[in-house]
Amino acid sequence: KNKNEFSLHYWQANAERQIPQIMTNVFSSQHIEKQGDKSSRIFGTWNYQRKCFDLTLSEGVSVSELNYNLEQYSGTNLVTYINSKSNEKSYFSSVSTNFCVTNNVHLNSSIKYDFRNVNIYEQKSEVGYNVKNNVIDAMVNLDFNKGNWYNVTLLSRFVKNQNFEPAIIPSVFFKLLPMHDIVIKTSLSHNTNYPNLNALYYIPGGNIYLKPENAWQSDLSVKYQKINNETELEFFYNNVTNWILWQPTQFGYWSPNNVRNVISKGLQIKTICNLKVNKFIFNLHGAYTFNIAKAKDKEFVSEQLPYLPIHAGTASLRIRYLNYEFCFDELIYGTRLTSNYGSYSHLLEPLWLTNLSIMSFVKIKKSKLSVEFKINNLFNTNYQLILWRPMPMRNASIVLSFKI
Repeated sequence: KNKNEFSLHYWQANAERQIPQIMTNVFSSQHIEKQGDKSSRIFGTWNYQRKCFDLTLSEGVSVSELNYNLEQYSGTNLVTYINSKSNEKSYFSSVSTNFCVTNNVHLNSSIKYDFRNVNIYEQKSEVGYNVKNNVIDAMVNLDFNKGNWYNVTLLSRFVKNQNFEPAIIPSVFFKLLPMHDIVIKTSLSHNTNYPNLNALYYIPGGNIYLKPENAWQSDLSVKYQKINNETELEFFYNNVTNWILWQPTQFGYWSPNNVRNVISKGLQIKTICNLKVNKFIFNLHGAYTFNIAKAKDKEFVSEQLPYLPIHAGTASLRIRYLNYEFCFDELIYGTRLTSNYGSYSHLLEPLWLTNLSIMSFVKIKKSKLSVEFKINNLFNTNYQLILWRPMPMRNASIVLSFKI
C-alpha cells in the first residue's frame, strides 16, 4: 500500500543577553557588552512510501539577525567601540531516496541545495560585507546486511561550495554481531568541513582567510547490551588538516583560526543502566572520555588543544515516580590549557559541577504540561569555562513547558 505524509515545521527564537565583564577589566574600566539573536525557520516535508521505495522532498527558508554591541566608559563618557549587525537569509531544498535492490541490499541517495546571503555591517569602523554562497551536496550509499549478523555501508559524497574547491568524501562503515549481546563497529572516513559565512565575515571576530578542514577519521567500538543495560568502549583516531579552532581574543569576543595539523586520539566509555522497582524507575547514565589532541603549526607545537581536557566525565541519575522526576547531574573536567603555547598557557583548574532538578508533569488528553525546578552549581563552585570569564555561582530556574 502506498503512503503519503506531509509535515510543516516552524521555529522562532529570540534571545537578549548581557555578557559579563572580563575579570581583568573589572577594576580598570567599566564596559557594557551585549548580544541579541533572532531567528525564524520554516520548512515543509513530503514523504512517499511504497513497498520497496521511499522518496522524501524537503524545502524551506530561514532568516536570522545577530547584533553585537560593546560600549566602554572613557572618563564619564560611554563610548561605543563596536556596533555590529548581521542579517542572514537562506533557502534550502533536498531530495532523498531509498531503494531496496534486494532483501539484503539497499541503495540510498540524496542531493541538497543551500543558498545563503549574509549582510554584515559594523557602524563604528564603517566596514561591512554583503556575501552570497551556494552549496550543492550529493550523496550515495550502498548498504549490505546479512540478517542481524553483519552490516557494511559504503558511502560517497560530493560537495561543491561556491567559495572553495569541491570535495569528494568517501566513508566505509562495518558492524558485526558475533553474539546476540555483543556489537562491534568500526569505520573509516574522510571529511571536509567548510567555514560558514559568519565565521568568515562576521564583525567582530570573522576571519576571511579561513581554509576548510580536511580530516581522516577512524573509530572502533565494542558494545555489550543486555535487557535494560549496556556498556560501550570506543577508540578513535583523527588526523585533521587546517583544524578550525575558535578561541576568545584579548577583547573578549571569539575568533577562528586554522591550525595546520591536529592529531586527536583516545577512548570513550559509556554505560547505561535502567532499573524498575515497584513504581520507581531508575536511569543511570555515565561517560568518561580520554582525549589527547596535539596541534602542530609553524609557530608552535601544543601538547593539548586549548579548552579541551584530557580527562572528562559526565554522570546522570534520574529517578521517576508516577508523575514526578528527580535528576542529579555531574560534570567533571580535568585541567585545561587556554592557548596553543603549552608552557606559557594559563591553566584552568579541574572542575566538578553538580546540578539538581525536580520535575512534575501532567497529561491533558494528548498534550503534556510540565513544571521543572532546577538548581545549577549546587555546591556553589567558583569556576571558569573560558579564561577570565566568570561563571554563575549557585543559581535556580523554573521551566514551564507545554507539548501539544
